Amino acid sequence: MNYYNYVNFQKEINKNSRTSLINNWKVTEGISKKVDSKGYYLEFIGNTTLIFLNSKEIAMVRKIQQQLYSQIGELLATPLNPDTFHVTIHDLCNPYTSKDVYSCMTNTEEKIKKLFNSTLKKYINITIKLESIGLFNGNSAIGIQFIPSTKKDFDSLIDTYNIIDTVFPLNSTLIPHVTLGYYKPINYSIEERKRIVKAIEDIKSNISLNLFIKNLSLQKFFSMNEYKEVFTLMNL
Repeated sequence: MNYYNYVNFQKEINKNSRTSLINNWKVTEGISKKVDSKGYYLEFIGNTTLIFLNSKEIAMVRKIQQQLYSQIGELLATPLNPDTFHVTIHDLCNPYTSKDVYSCMTNTEEKIKKLFNSTLKKYINITIKLESIGLFNGNSAIGIQFIPSTKKDFDSLIDTYNIIDTVFPLNSTLIPHVTLGYYKPINYSIEERKRIVKAIEDIKSNISLNLFIKNLSLQKFFSMNEYKEVFTLMNL
C-alpha cells in the first residue's frame, strides 16, 4: 500500500467508524476483559511496542479528552491517565493474541530486544510527524486518529511496523491513534450511540505529533491504565 492509498484507507476507516455507530453497532465483545460494567479497568496483561507523547502533546490530548468526557463521560470507562497517552507502533502479546501470555511475553522480549539492538538502531535519529484527522470509534474505545504528514513519515512508520511484524506477525494494517477512553461492556441504546457520534463529530482535534523513534519502547501493561517500561531503544 502506497502513501496515497494509506491516507485514503485511514480516512475511510474514520468515516465508517461513525456510520457504524448508527447501524446496529455493538461494542466489541472483548472489552469485557478490559473494563467492567461500572467502567473500572480490569487486570489485562500483555506487552506492546509504543511511543509515549511528550508533555506538550499530552496537554493537547488531555484537553480533547476533557471535552469528550464532558459530553459523554457517563457512557465511557474511567478516564485514562494522561501519562499513558501513546501511539502503539505494533501490538504484541495479550489475551487476544496468545493462549499463554506470560510465555509469549518472555519470548517476544528477547526477539524485540535483538531487533532494537540491530535493525531498529538505524532508525534511532528518525522523527515521524503525524497529523490528526479527527476522533474515531475504534469499537472498543474512542481515540484521535492520525495519518503520516508526508510520504517520508509514512515510509518510516510502516518500515518500523514491518520490522517488528517479522517477529510477531499480525496480518493487519496499522491505524495510528491515541486512545482517549474505553467503552463499557454494555448495550448502548440508539440514543446513546447518536450522542457518541455527535461528540466524535463536534470535537475538533487539529493537532500534530512528533514521534521520535529513539523513544520507541517495549512496555508491559497490567490494565489499559497501567504500563511499565521493559526497555527503550535509546537506552540499549
